[in-house]
Amino acid sequence: TGSGFASLLSERLSTEYSKKSKLEFAVFPSPKISTVIVEPYNTVLNTHMGLEYSDCVFIVDNEALWDICTRSLDIKKPSFVSINRLIAQVISNITAGSRFTDGYTADFIEFQTNLVPFPRIHFPLVSYAPIRSAEKTYHEQNDTMALTQELFHPHNQMVKVNPTNGKYMATAVIYRGPVNQPDVNTTIQKLKNDRRITFADWCPTGFKIGYTASPPIFVPGGDLAPVQRSAVGLSNSTALVEAWARIDYKFDLMYAKRSFVHWYVGEGMEEGSPALAHNTLIILASMQTSKIAVFKSKSSSFTEDMIQERTTRREHSIRFRWNPNIRRIILHFFTQALGDRCVCSIPGVSMQQADDLKEAGYNSIQSFLTMFIKYRCDSARFAAHLYRRYNIEYIQALTIGEIFREYFRTIGVIYGYCVRKCI
Repeated sequence: TGSGFASLLSERLSTEYSKKSKLEFAVFPSPKISTVIVEPYNTVLNTHMGLEYSDCVFIVDNEALWDICTRSLDIKKPSFVSINRLIAQVISNITAGSRFTDGYTADFIEFQTNLVPFPRIHFPLVSYAPIRSAEKTYHEQNDTMALTQELFHPHNQMVKVNPTNGKYMATAVIYRGPVNQPDVNTTIQKLKNDRRITFADWCPTGFKIGYTASPPIFVPGGDLAPVQRSAVGLSNSTALVEAWARIDYKFDLMYAKRSFVHWYVGEGMEEGSPALAHNTLIILASMQTSKIAVFKSKSSSFTEDMIQERTTRREHSIRFRWNPNIRRIILHFFTQALGDRCVCSIPGVSMQQADDLKEAGYNSIQSFLTMFIKYRCDSARFAAHLYRRYNIEYIQALTIGEIFREYFRTIGVIYGYCVRKCI
């Protein structure tokens, strides 16, 4: 609803139960079932809070759920009842290990341990199988191999992303129902040899297996056909940047005109809070790709290309033009933060120097944010200041989000170069 109650509750729970693991299920909006026009604002603000007060956030996407209901369950016009039942079935499988003792599966603490390789990158993708209507379930396979392969198919993802476009950092597969351990081992080994499923170089194994003997329970007369076994997949993947890019695009469309911001200000929110939360989202997407880019991956260029493609296709009046002046701004702040530690041009740079470079990069980000906040997120005043101070001409058509994307891209390239020299 956008009231912020869930975020406030998470904050209070984090304060009162600081030593407990906090898992969250977040629902991302979709234009197909949109009830509130300011959903992009609410999503960005909630993601900002989820970074601070949740240990692991499982994301489901209304658009993906809508497509699943229409394509796999043959529902012409899905209702919230159908979508909520599908979400409930997924949550039931995820939490089965905490409710049943017949088997071996992950509890809440293990989710955080196995799916979160870096503290702030704690947004796993969720997939479920089988998703079939009663008419289809009688002539389709439901063995262990078929179930597991379906988990890595885009049509079974609870978020509308293509998992083949990213790299997996961690994966958990939780089976429910009668499953043989040898079949599971054979299936996982085949998945590891599948070239379509790629893991980060520093995470060669990547699989956590859970099992609950109790068969899944379904709502009588519901849309999902009752089956004896099911599986849910949880994966921390860089493919999630597609979802961040969609939200970022929708946020930019409204916030560029400051549409509906006055309602939030009237409720006591600072005028610059949405911009700060938006910047947090950009940093999160950049971190998610840079963790792979540092280890000789090409995922870092995926976000920029995808955002540019979506922007060109959806709104022809807005074009991403990477201006050399923006790079001058970036290099100024970056060099200022580096000081005497500028080691970019030295061959064979040490790992300690590379870590210093990373720290300096974060400091330069803070410097950039501080200056932007000083001008209350006003791009016109910010542009005038840049022109007076650094004699830099600023293109008004570019949004602040574009500056940050190019800024983090530059930092990632420089830092990745230094780390590759060490390796």
